[in-house]
Amino acid sequence: MVGDRSEQHDPGGAQATSGGAPIDVAAELAKYHREVLLYIDPAGHIRGGGGAVATALGYSVGEQDGTHIAEYIHPDDLARVLDVVEWARSTEPPFLQRLNARARHLDGSWVPFRAEVLSAEPPLRGVIVRTRPLDADDPEFVQGDDRFASLADVMPAGILTADARGFVVFSNDAASQLLGAAPEHLHGHGWERCLSEEGRDEIALAAARVLEERGQQRERMVVEIMRFGEKRWLHVTLVPLGREGQRTGWIGTFEDVTERQLAAAELAHLATHDPLTELPNRLLLEDRLDQAVARMHRTSGTLAVLFTDLDDFKVINDTFGHAVGDAVLVEVARRMGEHLRPTDTLARLGGDEFVVVCEGLDHDGVSDLVDRLQRAVARPMPVIEGGHEQAMSIGVAIARPSVETTRDLLAQADQAMYRMKRARQADG
Repeated sequence: MVGDRSEQHDPGGAQATSGGAPIDVAAELAKYHREVLLYIDPAGHIRGGGGAVATALGYSVGEQDGTHIAEYIHPDDLARVLDVVEWARSTEPPFLQRLNARARHLDGSWVPFRAEVLSAEPPLRGVIVRTRPLDADDPEFVQGDDRFASLADVMPAGILTADARGFVVFSNDAASQLLGAAPEHLHGHGWERCLSEEGRDEIALAAARVLEERGQQRERMVVEIMRFGEKRWLHVTLVPLGREGQRTGWIGTFEDVTERQLAAAELAHLATHDPLTELPNRLLLEDRLDQAVARMHRTSGTLAVLFTDLDDFKVINDTFGHAVGDAVLVEVARRMGEHLRPTDTLARLGGDEFVVVCEGLDHDGVSDLVDRLQRAVARPMPVIEGGHEQAMSIGVAIARPSVETTRDLLAQADQAMYRMKRARQADG
């Protein structure tokens, strides 16, 4: 007669009981062998197996199922591992490639492994990995210099690694800081939410180019992001992973170039704007006038140029000083701008000369604008004691389809202004 037993047979072979407590047989067996088979599906996710590996890494058996392999690979080994996995996935059996790599332990440390990567036989469509953990002093494993942390972790540049579908599978701390998002929010396509719509499109096109069979080896661009409500700019470099024709993904590096962008924008503004009034200067005026002339030829529209000059402005500088004269110029620019449309251009050429470029006005519209500008400037100037009234002469040039250059158009308006000034002085 057989007495009571403390262990009962599990028909499924997966569990047994001891004293009423279930026993995970797979986990227990994992303690007795060091080699294990992993199945990596075509998308790079772990499916099945993992007993010895999971135990060595501190995870429970099956806990890693469904997660991407890149979540566990050391950043310095990731490109090489993904390259071999993709190579095996895209190669008909038999295929076998050996490599050493480091995997992330549950406690955050790195465990060295020896692996053989094989292409899976049908009906599987992925990769089989036969692997075993190595001891730190194993002669098959060359441990990196422990005096230095992972290159990816200490680099000031943000680093993202994506698979062939463009899904981010790794990000370093700098990437989280630069993009203003936690790692779990960056993985997959989540990181794209940090970019402007234009930036997302630009990076998507660049990533597609580096993944092409004979595509570019490197793509560089500057993209705009919003980080904690603040507009920033990042310089992005994308390089492909894998051999030509077998791209396994890409690595992107991100560098904050906001200060550089702002400095460049400031220099560009200074090069094209009058420092006193902040209006476009001659350089920007001629560029906008070139565009207006081109539109006029395309659409058979109308174009008028108004050249203005303040009468007796030298007297203001001589009487009240240049500081007051500058204040008058700023006030004149403000008053003129109030009577212009957003599509019109108001520029200061220098001294007391201003130019207005307006499109789509007929002769009556131009005459009305001239009258309104003269009356606006003629109102008493509060910056001058006693309420000085400032007169302004305006010359008009109406562009014709035969006009050759924008300089000719400016010259015509300038000449018309001087004819008006001389006529007013003669009436005097």
